[in-house]
Amino acid sequence: QGTVSGFSNGTQYVDTDFCISSNSVNEYTCNGVIPQSVNLSCGTDGFVGDNYCLNDNVVRNYTAHFCSVGTCDSTISPVLINNCSFGCTNGVCDFPPGDDDGDGMNNSYEASNFCLNPSLDDANIDSDNDSAIVKYQNLSIYKNISLTNIQEMVLGLEPCNNDTDGDRFIDGVEKYLNTDANTKCSLTKKKNNEPFDDWPLDLNDDQKANSKDISYFKPYINTSAGDSEFNSRFDLNADGSVSSADLSKYDSFHNKKKCSQI
Repeated sequence: QGTVSGFSNGTQYVDTDFCISSNSVNEYTCNGVIPQSVNLSCGTDGFVGDNYCLNDNVVRNYTAHFCSVGTCDSTISPVLINNCSFGCTNGVCDFPPGDDDGDGMNNSYEASNFCLNPSLDDANIDSDNDSAIVKYQNLSIYKNISLTNIQEMVLGLEPCNNDTDGDRFIDGVEKYLNTDANTKCSLTKKKNNEPFDDWPLDLNDDQKANSKDISYFKPYINTSAGDSEFNSRFDLNADGSVSSADLSKYDSFHNKKKCSQI
């Protein structure tokens, strides 16, 4: 990089790197006695790192590459992402205290969940579509498990994520099954020692889904909502009945037989 010089066939040469454009350089190298050159890009411009606060606004570092006097160089400088009216904390704009839209969800809570709007009454909307409408097999409605945004806030669920604990059962179905929609694994491997099951497939609370869990279905198979024997805890597909369709849920997880494997 810089200047190469020498003699080629008795003739002296002096070649100096130079900028082809604002972002590329012609760089000379010496291969024996023969000078060679190659065109090189100085790099790709772009954002680096996470958002952070600067002067009470949200910024992010931007790297710009350029060529100057035959040499590549770069600069890193903050770029404004959001102009915050009420200050900035941990790379996110602060919102004023209180509840501007009067929907029961405070401004900070709504601002921290991307699907909510601190300026819009959206408390009674199901933004992540995780409510469960349980029906009889003849399609008449049996139960509507509604999970609006404000209900999810009260329950500690994520209003913008229809499966808060990531166990492949949406929050509304877990509420119907009376399982914990905030946790996918029981705290211990000891069987039946916790008041609520965490993973709907894990009926004996041992962090696994296997034939031992399936054996619990026997008294409830082929029962429907309205039958005295019906138990909604075993209605895994939330269709108002307990059948082979619920047992097939175990097959749908293939080799993931432990909640930690989900």
